[in-house]
Amino acid sequence: MMSHSSSCQSSKLPNVVKQVILDEATISQTVERLAHQIQQDYQGLDLLLIGVLQGARPFCMDLQRAIGPSSKLDWIGISRYRHLSGSRKVEIVRNTRTSLKDRHVLLVEDIVDTGLTLNYLFKN
Repeated sequence: MMSHSSSCQSSKLPNVVKQVILDEATISQTVERLAHQIQQDYQGLDLLLIGVLQGARPFCMDLQRAIGPSSKLDWIGISRYRHLSGSRKVEIVRNTRTSLKDRHVLLVEDIVDTGLTLNYLFKN
């Protein structure tokens, strides 16, 4: 879904911004739509959102606010690096502070490119 903001004139944007792909209103509407679907899917369940730091923080916070008090929010920190051998490594540098036992967990990641981080999180 691509939209240009009619309220964001290019003259109002900083020189480094060439084009607005998704304006604030479009993002807000999408977050509200997702939150509504999550509320329906997890109604009456103990939902824990886990945001992968740092990139998912703004979106995750907006999503949790839109879902409301029926959900809780926690964070996990991941470090990704390339080992000298060329292999890619992932490690948890900040674990959740909330127990996952008997919880319905929704993992919120900012960018999924290779799937390496999500694969690691699901296995660990």
